[in-house]
Amino acid sequence: MEQSFSIRLDLNPKKLGALLACIDFAAHHTDENNNAFLLDLSDELRDTQKQFLGGMSINMGNKVIKQIQSSEKTILNKLDKDGSV
Repeated sequence: MEQSFSIRLDLNPKKLGALLACIDFAAHHTDENNNAFLLDLSDELRDTQKQFLGGMSINMGNKVIKQIQSSEKTILNKLDKDGSV
């Protein structure tokens, strides 16, 4: 059985979006085995949003999600354009 452990990362919406973008970019530019692993990792990170969004109002949560998505889109566009951030 593979060992797992909890870690704590203090990320703002911009950093979380950038991290998600980098994982997504890598997932789509690798072989099939690594693709599945990276997409699962991305899903796990996205699932963690529930933890910090749960205590927010809907309005505030929507603002945070939009910030994450904006950062993710910006980084993906840069990576798709020239392969670097």
